[in-house]
Amino acid sequence: MKSIWKTKKKFEIHVVGQNLFIITFEDGEDLEQILEGHPWVFRKQLIIFDKLLQSVEQNKIRLVSSPFWLKLGPCPPECDKKDLMHDVGSSFGGVIRLEIKGVEATSRDEGFSSEFLGHAHRTE
Repeated sequence: MKSIWKTKKKFEIHVVGQNLFIITFEDGEDLEQILEGHPWVFRKQLIIFDKLLQSVEQNKIRLVSSPFWLKLGPCPPECDKKDLMHDVGSSFGGVIRLEIKGVEATSRDEGFSSEFLGHAHRTE
C-alpha cells in the first residue's frame, strides 16, 4: 500500500475484525492525503475509511458509506444534465454537490453536505 499511497512516513495496519482494520500513521499529513484521495480500491473491493477521534468499541464501528466522484460523458441535447446527475446520484443515496461546465449546484435533497464536488453519498 505504501507505493500506492506515497506516504512520507511509515504506517501500521492492525487487523481488529473480519474486514476491519485500524491503520496508524506516523505523519498526520499522510492520513489527510489518503482521506482526501479516496475512493480507494484494493483487490476490487472498496475501502471505506473513517477517522477515529476517540477510542471506539469494535462492534460500534459502522463503515457504511463513502463519498465518490461520478463523471458523466456527453448527453443528448434534450437531456437535462442536472436532472440526470440527480437521478444517477439518487440511485447511490443522493448527490452532495455537482458541477456542470463551471455551473455549480448543491443538492436538492436535504441533509447532504456540500463539501465535495461531484460526489455521491450512500445513506441507510
